[in-house]
Amino acid sequence: APSTPYCTNGSGEGPAWASSLFEDNAEFGYGMFIATEALRDRLEVEMKKIMDKVTPEVAELFTEWMENRTDGEKTQEIRTKLLPLIEGNKDAKEIIGLKDYITKKS
Repeated sequence: APSTPYCTNGSGEGPAWASSLFEDNAEFGYGMFIATEALRDRLEVEMKKIMDKVTPEVAELFTEWMENRTDGEKTQEIRTKLLPLIEGNKDAKEIIGLKDYITKKS
């Protein structure tokens, strides 16, 4: 029987896994990359849109994320600090919905 040998860390995060039926793995992977980047671009647009509606601490984290969005470790640190600060903020609803994309995927 097929199985997936991947596991998650204590935060429930782990490697992404998908299965393509045909020999189109390059196109399949590239499509996943493009989709992820489109969602991260949307995240940046949302951050810019509500920058003046959040606390200075959150605005600073937004700016730091935008400056370091291609750094996996840095975006993971920012996500850890940011999420507790925006939980329950109605203006950040879209960002909370995209929280899985705050950390850069490797």
